Amino acid sequence: MVGDIPGYTRQSDDIADTGPTNLAKATLDDVGCNLSCDARGELTSAGFVRGYQRGWTNLDAKGQEAQNFVFLYQFKTPTGAQGYAAHWRDTLLTTNQGAAVQEFTPAFIPGATGLRVADKSGSTGIAIFAKGSYAVKAQVTASPELDESGPATSLAALQFQKLPA
Repeated sequence: MVGDIPGYTRQSDDIADTGPTNLAKATLDDVGCNLSCDARGELTSAGFVRGYQRGWTNLDAKGQEAQNFVFLYQFKTPTGAQGYAAHWRDTLLTTNQGAAVQEFTPAFIPGATGLRVADKSGSTGIAIFAKGSYAVKAQVTASPELDESGPATSLAALQFQKLPA
């Protein structure tokens, strides 16, 4: 799991509701799925083993606080991790309400997919990938009308480098 990052302030697990993630917590954290599908069923059918979440803050391009999170889930098989990474992407695309979601390809992360949305209420960039038996979602939420695809990609790349080959 990514630890300290220069220029970022790591949030305490009790402040950000992060840390070790079991099946019950992962189910609750799959907010979009909880509205339209069976989150627990998606996790168990993919072979969820365990997870971890970590959060940081930093200043965005407008000098405002940005929230940064990495969700790292381990599955029994690489196929399960790939399936759950696809589930994250598909759920985000089908449950979005508001500004149009744009897809992008995160650089230097094989097979990764990215989503970004920016409007007058805020900006979010998300990079999703699977590596081995791990599925990862890196999410950056910042000031309105910014392109957070770069920061989300950078955060995802740091986690990608930490995972076993």
